[in-house]
Amino acid sequence: MSSLSDAIAKKIKQKRKELGVKQWELGLLLGCSVQSIQHYEKGTCQMPLEMLNDLASLCCVPIDWFFLMHDEMLVFYYPLNEDGAAS
Repeated sequence: MSSLSDAIAKKIKQKRKELGVKQWELGLLLGCSVQSIQHYEKGTCQMPLEMLNDLASLCCVPIDWFFLMHDEMLVFYYPLNEDGAAS
C-alpha cells in the first residue's frame, strides 16, 4: 500500500467517525457495501472519484481535503486525461 493510499484511507475513516456513523451506515449513504467501506478505509481499494466526491459533500469539505497531508497537496490519486480531468 502506498503512502498516498494510506493517507486517503485514513481520511475516509476519520471523516466517517466525525460523522458518527458506522461503516454499514456510510455504505448505505454512499450506495455501496460495508465490505467496500472496509476496503476503502484499509486502503486496499480506491474509492471511486464520484463516491469520494459524495463523501466530501456529506462531510461539508472540498474533495481536495482528502488529498492534503500536512497542508501539502498529495500527488494525484486518479489518473488524469490530456485535458487534466480525472478519467
